[in-house]
Amino acid sequence: MAPLFARIEHALPGRIRVKVPALRGGDPGLRRVAEGLRGAAGILRVETRPLTGSLLLWHSLSAAAVADLLQANGLLLAGGPAVPPAAPPPAAQGAPAAAAMPALPPFELLLIALLVVAAGIQLYRGHVLEPASKLLWYALNIAQRLPPFGGE
Repeated sequence: MAPLFARIEHALPGRIRVKVPALRGGDPGLRRVAEGLRGAAGILRVETRPLTGSLLLWHSLSAAAVADLLQANGLLLAGGPAVPPAAPPPAAQGAPAAAAMPALPPFELLLIALLVVAAGIQLYRGHVLEPASKLLWYALNIAQRLPPFGGE
């Protein structure tokens, strides 16, 4: 089989989308490439999108190994974003989930909780439009000013 030109359309750690324009529209060659990738070590999952001629790969390989594997299956990579390394394994099952969350300022967290509780009381009383919606709006505005979860 002659090599096909492909490009990495989108890449995240452990997941990439490869576009193969020549195989757009349901070409059976896309299925052949996908089957070749499914049997490879380090490829966790392969999905095909025949309409767009793309492959979605979940992997646990290095960037060079993914590129080599794509070329071994008849795809010549041209441009596009680099393949990032695979995502690190998730935290141990026994680790508490709160350890990964950054500490929020206690005042803002308390204020948001109080506003949500007050809105719940107003909803229970049947005051949906005016008091409850305002309280939820205030809580949302305060929450948007906080640093995002995940640090950085």
